[in-house]
Amino acid sequence: MNALKYKKIRFQGCPDPLRLYSHGFNAARPSFLLESADITTRQGEQSLVGLDMALKMECRAGAVQLQALSDWGQALANQLMAAFADRLRADKIIFEPLTDITDENQRLQAPSPVDVLRQCLTLASAGEADSAIHIAGAFAYDFIAFYESIGVVPEDEKDFPDFVFYLPERLLIVHHREQFSELFLFGDFATGRKINDLDVALLESLIADGPFLSAMAEKVPVTEPTSDAEFCQHVLQLKQHIQVGDIFQAVPSRAFFAPCPEPLQAYARLKTQNPSPYMFYFHMVDDLLFGASPETAIKVSGSPFKVEIRPIAGTKPRGFNSDGSIDRDLDSRLEAELRLDEKELAEHMMLIDLARNDIARVSQPGTRYVPRLLTVDRYAYVMHLVSYVEGALRTDLDAFHAYVASMNMGTLVGAPKIRAAQLVRSIEKTRRGPYGGAVGYFNAAGAMDTAIVIRSATVREGIACVRAGAGVVADSVPMEEAHETRRKAASVLRALGGI
Repeated sequence: MNALKYKKIRFQGCPDPLRLYSHGFNAARPSFLLESADITTRQGEQSLVGLDMALKMECRAGAVQLQALSDWGQALANQLMAAFADRLRADKIIFEPLTDITDENQRLQAPSPVDVLRQCLTLASAGEADSAIHIAGAFAYDFIAFYESIGVVPEDEKDFPDFVFYLPERLLIVHHREQFSELFLFGDFATGRKINDLDVALLESLIADGPFLSAMAEKVPVTEPTSDAEFCQHVLQLKQHIQVGDIFQAVPSRAFFAPCPEPLQAYARLKTQNPSPYMFYFHMVDDLLFGASPETAIKVSGSPFKVEIRPIAGTKPRGFNSDGSIDRDLDSRLEAELRLDEKELAEHMMLIDLARNDIARVSQPGTRYVPRLLTVDRYAYVMHLVSYVEGALRTDLDAFHAYVASMNMGTLVGAPKIRAAQLVRSIEKTRRGPYGGAVGYFNAAGAMDTAIVIRSATVREGIACVRAGAGVVADSVPMEEAHETRRKAASVLRALGGI
C-alpha cells in the first residue's frame, strides 16, 4: 500500500471557526463544523472545520451507499467496493441484521455496516495510525435496530439515515488552548490540482476580524404535535410498566417544530447563548443538523486507549433575577435541591450502572472505575448532575466496537436499555433520527469523540425539528416531565426565535 501524501500547514493563532466556516460555506456542497467549549470559562478547546468532502458513506437498514465527491473519494470508493465485493448488491454494500445473535461478544465482532467506516479510515491513511485522517458524521438513534429487536415503525426515504459520515479533503483543526491551527490538505488539494484558497494570509486575516456575529432572531411560531396531555399519557403508560417491574426507567421524547430559514444564524445564536462541550453543524445539502450538546456519548482517547462515558441525568433550571442575570443565592439553592432530589438521584444512579455495564463490555478486566460522581455542571438555562465512568479499552477492540457496544446511551433510553427502547418506540411510533444518537468523529490513530445528539435541531426545507425527552421513574409527576421536555428544548427554540 502506498504511503498517504498530504500537506499540513501550521500557523499561530486561532481563526473563529464559525467565521471561517461561513467564509468557505457552499450550500451545494456538504460540510461540517465541530466545536467545543469549556463550560466554566466558555472558552474554545478544539474545533474541526471540514469544507470539502471526498467521500460520503450513508447507511439505511444495513445497506451502505458510497458517494464519491472528488477524485480521491472515487479512488477510495472503488477500493471499498473491492474490499466488500462479496457484499455488493446494486452498488450498495449489504449487511444482514444481527438481531438473532444473542452472544454479546460474537455480535460485537460480527460483520456490520461500521466495518465500512473502519475500512475507509484504513484505506485513506494507507494503513498508518495517522491522527490527521478523520471521518465525521452522525449515528441515528434508530441504528440500534440493526443489532437489537426494538419494534418496527414506518420508514421513509426522506428519514435521517442510520448513519452518515464524511471523509474531508480539506480539514482545519483549531487548537484553542495552545493557540495554533493546522490545515490538512488531501487528494487534489495536496497535489495542487485543486486550488487551496485557505492560505495563511486569509486565515490570519480571519483571526484579526474577530468572531462571527449573529443577527437577532425574529419571532417564529412553534408547533407541538404531541400536546402536554398526550405526553402525560405516555408517562403514565411507562409508569405502569415500571410498577409491574418491566423496566426501572424510560426516556420518552416529543418533537417541537419551528421555521428555520437561516440555520447558520440559528447555530451562531445557540453557540453564543449556550456554549457547550460539543457544538456541531453538519450541512448535508438536503438535510442539516446542528446543536450544542452537554453530554459525551462515548470517547476513546490516550495511549493506551481509554474509553469513557459521562452520563448526565438530573436537571434543574438556573436561578435568575428579573433582569435575566444569575441570582447566585437562588442558583445555589436550586443546586442543593438537585443534589437532594431523591427522584433525580435515583435516576442518575441507574444510569451510572448502565454506563458501568457499557464500559465493562469493552474494557480490560479490573480497569473500570468512576473518577467523578454526582458533580453539577451549569449551562445557560439549566444545571445537570454529571458523573464520569472510565476503563482501559480491550486490545482486541477499537473505537467502532466501543460505540456499537454502548449505543444508545442510557440517558436517552432508560433501564434495562433494550426493554425500555422497545416501550419508548411503541409509544412514540416514529423514528427518532439523530436525536438520542451520536455526532462526532473517528480518526485513523484510533481515537473517537462523540456527543449525544440533544439540544439540537434537524432542518429540512426550512423547518427545524427539535426533540427533547424526560426521564420517567416510579415517582415521576407526568406534567413535570412534560415541562422538563420544554425546558430542555428551550435553548434551541430560543435560538430559532420560538421563545
